[in-house]
Amino acid sequence: MRHDLALFLGQAVVMAAALMAAGSSAQAEVIGKDDRLPLKEFAKAHGLSMVEFWDAFGASGRIVNSGWGTAQVVGRNDLILTAAHNFYTDDCELIQPTEDGRYFVTLEHPDIRYELDMDTLWSGGCRGGAASGGISDGDGVSFLDGETGLRWWAYDGWDRTVDWVIVRLKTPVLDVTPYEIPQYDIAALAKYNGDFHPIISSQRRDVAYGDSKDILEPGVRLIHLSQGDNDFRRKGTTTRSGPLVPSATLCEYMGIRRLYGFYQSNCDTYQGSSGGAALEEPEGFPNKLAPLVVLAIHVASRGETGGDFDAENQASVVVGIEDFYVPLYLAMQQ
Repeated sequence: MRHDLALFLGQAVVMAAALMAAGSSAQAEVIGKDDRLPLKEFAKAHGLSMVEFWDAFGASGRIVNSGWGTAQVVGRNDLILTAAHNFYTDDCELIQPTEDGRYFVTLEHPDIRYELDMDTLWSGGCRGGAASGGISDGDGVSFLDGETGLRWWAYDGWDRTVDWVIVRLKTPVLDVTPYEIPQYDIAALAKYNGDFHPIISSQRRDVAYGDSKDILEPGVRLIHLSQGDNDFRRKGTTTRSGPLVPSATLCEYMGIRRLYGFYQSNCDTYQGSSGGAALEEPEGFPNKLAPLVVLAIHVASRGETGGDFDAENQASVVVGIEDFYVPLYLAMQQ
């Protein structure tokens, strides 16, 4: 396997340490005007009934009893994608559940719990999480699928550049439409040992295999849902009091380059958004609501040029689909 990612992660240490110093939950200041809306207001603003809204976005939810973040059903009805720091400490110790079991609930039906099968947890850090069969490879382990020839890589430790988790549910969420992933040429992808980068958007379906310079173009439109941000509460309450309000926002990618392993967006986020998918806005939205394709997940926030936040220097940080595409694709086939 190529060691490009290992070298790249080594360059990310300073960046990741600064991000983690602020705490395990992703946070950001509002970028410009606060564009987040409660889900009912978001639906109304775009001429959608709540039936139409939940038909499209019913796969979004949150993790219960492990961390505090957003998650979603992706690829199939028993697969969950979210941020790794909803499960792991900085030292790769599993966060202990507050009660028996760890669960996923949808935003539409938060009273119905679906238990996670922690034996199936795959992670981009902590040597792959519960994945087995990896081969030591530089600063981590690599996993090779013998049938497809696809390979994916897991970092030995943990930082935000590999801040993703895929885990199976013990019972599927049958009443939702899972979010999709881009359709890439699997045979071609297998030749590059997991080192690939999508260009522009899933609507073009272009892939630059092995070329780390080609990334998503600025201006790609995103839809981001959160299970409830710590600074986004019911009207009439103070910033950090009152019930959390699930929210949705339209936003876009900001930069044409990666910053220490991260893409940047102008999505308004705070503690609670971690793990939430950056969904590509379908062409013709809101008249067209499908397909809803995952391009990235939110993991943290940072100044646009790597510095601290200020009025002119802020961005929401997302891990791009290429970092978890292969293991997610393989999990979908099982």
